[in-house]
Amino acid sequence: MTNNNNPYNNIIYPAYRLFMDHNIELVYQGEISSSTADALINIFEYLFHSKGAPVKIQKRAFYILVEAMQNVVRHQVLPEKPLPRSSGALLFQYINGHFIFTLKNLVENNNVRNIRKKIDSLNALGKEELNKYYKRILKNEVLSDKGGAGLGLIEIARKSENIISYEFLRAGDQYSWFFFNIMVADRGKEQEIPVGEGIPVAKELHRLLAGPSTWFVLREEYPAMFPAGLRNHVAGALGYRYEDTPENKFHALLDNFPELCTAVSVIQQSSGKKPCLIYFVNDPAGLSVFSGMPVSIPSSDRILSFFNALFSGKLNESPVGTNSGFDPETLEKLSRFPGYPDKPPRIILQDISPEEKFILLKFTFQ
Repeated sequence: MTNNNNPYNNIIYPAYRLFMDHNIELVYQGEISSSTADALINIFEYLFHSKGAPVKIQKRAFYILVEAMQNVVRHQVLPEKPLPRSSGALLFQYINGHFIFTLKNLVENNNVRNIRKKIDSLNALGKEELNKYYKRILKNEVLSDKGGAGLGLIEIARKSENIISYEFLRAGDQYSWFFFNIMVADRGKEQEIPVGEGIPVAKELHRLLAGPSTWFVLREEYPAMFPAGLRNHVAGALGYRYEDTPENKFHALLDNFPELCTAVSVIQQSSGKKPCLIYFVNDPAGLSVFSGMPVSIPSSDRILSFFNALFSGKLNESPVGTNSGFDPETLEKLSRFPGYPDKPPRIILQDISPEEKFILLKFTFQ
């Protein structure tokens, strides 16, 4: 079950470091359709409420997010022959009360100049000038053509009260990737966060998360993971269809993940509140769920023995299960894990420092 030579080693730990170093809360990469946007918006409702930011800031951020998602759906280009990287992306960071969104979508090269000109003109306007311009556009019903920057971006500029940062990354003779960054800031804190902070991070994730797969990456703290309903939206954003029944393996895995994380914390003698990442990858092989976290070198052998015993169905026979201080209820829930995925779980270990290893669990559903 262990595997040290796996292509995900070169993707997931660098992504983990980006999440930790840049306060990333969520990344979605894949097709952004109306239904995907609806699923993502529901996920953000949960994330926004969990941050405890002032309600006014949350409302502004939510409004801007909806406008930004709709702008991508309206203006993105979907080529007949897909490019090597997924067709869109959404990155969310939360830093000191600031909601920061970076979106990516594909545009035609012959529209780049028009988009650049439109955004530059919006960024040059003050608050009152933006309001007057918005009213004039509404009155005259002057909207841009597909691929341009129209009423949606004007609303984003008005509501965010910050400039819209952007970059273009060429994707061949016909297309470019359009990255744009929006920040909704707490009053008086606007200068604490660099403008456009999310774009370099989004470009690096764009490089890492290549291929035809759809990625959804969520940062959480164990063991308070996946409140009721969140997993439905995650699966919906990935286009994964299933029956919402107690017998569903995907549901069962996520319902019992806290016990798995608590067990790792017990073995490491830690508090269980270490941030980790949950990765969902939907590709022709099925839906895979990855959980990645750093573990201490002294604990790594015991944790590896624990997972080997767990996934082979022999936890109750293993010293790492019977002598680790797990209560009977936790042991009973853990014993169900071998039956959840449709393929045998994988354990991937990677050396990351003299003090830590990165352990990655993979569960695959078909």
